[in-house]
Amino acid sequence: MPADVAGPAASLHFDCPALRGSACVSYAVQGRMPALVLLPHTEQMAAAALAVCDAHGLAVTPWGGGALQAVGNTPARLDVVLSLEYLNRVVSYEPGDLTIAVQAGVTLTKLLDMLGAHGQMLPFDVPASPHATIGGAIATNLAGPRRFGPGSFRDLLIGLTVAAPDGTISKAGGMVVKNVSGYDMMKLHLGALGTLGLLLRLNFKVLTRPAFDGTAVIAGDRGSLLELAATLANSQLMLDSLELFGPGAPSAEESDWRLAARFTGSEQGVARKRGDLAAFCAAAGLVPVWTDGPSMVAAWQRCADFLAPGTAADDEALLRLSAPPAQLGPTIDRIETATRETPVKVRLVAHAGNGVVFARLRGSRLATLLPSLLAALGTEGSTGVLLAAPPDVKRGMDVWGPLPDSFPLMQRIKAEFDPRNTLNPGRFLGHL
Repeated sequence: MPADVAGPAASLHFDCPALRGSACVSYAVQGRMPALVLLPHTEQMAAAALAVCDAHGLAVTPWGGGALQAVGNTPARLDVVLSLEYLNRVVSYEPGDLTIAVQAGVTLTKLLDMLGAHGQMLPFDVPASPHATIGGAIATNLAGPRRFGPGSFRDLLIGLTVAAPDGTISKAGGMVVKNVSGYDMMKLHLGALGTLGLLLRLNFKVLTRPAFDGTAVIAGDRGSLLELAATLANSQLMLDSLELFGPGAPSAEESDWRLAARFTGSEQGVARKRGDLAAFCAAAGLVPVWTDGPSMVAAWQRCADFLAPGTAADDEALLRLSAPPAQLGPTIDRIETATRETPVKVRLVAHAGNGVVFARLRGSRLATLLPSLLAALGTEGSTGVLLAAPPDVKRGMDVWGPLPDSFPLMQRIKAEFDPRNTLNPGRFLGHL
């Protein structure tokens, strides 16, 4: 049914279903409940609803399934949640062309299952949540372990459809894998947390699913594993994933470090990779343990869940730090040094081939520790983002860390794309 907004904007009219009052509780964003939840069923309906909100100064948070709403600063304002859960169609899928177009509300589970039925895939490591959507994944740009090999969202996204705050619908890219015409507007929206436009539709090039998939898990001291990881990352093995697990993290015991190397390909190709990897391990005095099948898939799923902001406990924070791969060891040292004399328990997982460290921190004093930790790491050549934390910890701080030199340009882009600051106000870097 059409809905009217209660309160000061009671005269506003929306031609789409809506929820109000206590029905909005399940759409709260980091502890803040919207006055209204809009549920458009078409892309045009969503754009029109956004335009009404923009014209009347209502702050809007885009919503896919809610699985990644922990990302970003707490909202500076929140009036309306604009949910895309009913924009869940596969618009176009041509297995022979290796392309697919889906609406932003399609769940990652649905998308990957459909591709799998045709022997194809997108190498996205997704949390187990059935509510995670492809729109939310693109808005947050949270790539998982397979970013190292098959690629990230940036590598596979070939087109998108987006609604500007004034309701104008525009497109970037298309359904052609090699499309280099014009400025790559897709990169502006990738990881922008929905602050520049409402994502409606996304186009991807898809990959053929490998026939064989296996993982080697190597236990050892951290120094030896970091040296091995550097060797493997610079080899010709073409690994899918290369993850370092600290004590207590998935795939590791409470007292040791482990390195997991995932490889895919044909039967002969995987056999060759196993032999080459075993030789690298032997040269380092380390012994790989081989795993495949359901147990391997389950282990990588636990890793994806560990890296997902939406799985953080109420008293837990998830911190992501990025540095050059050669600085991975020193970055881990700085985290351990900063938390050693505190009551905070730390568990670490790192993309060993990319230099990205994820730290789960749990305990008291998070509100005191996290701002100083982000500031300190930012001065040492690393960049840090607090992906998840209790709302009372995040208030008053910028979870994106120190501002980059490009921030004035980002402010100008935000002002150009969203002049009334309608979309997710305050949630992006610098409280944009």
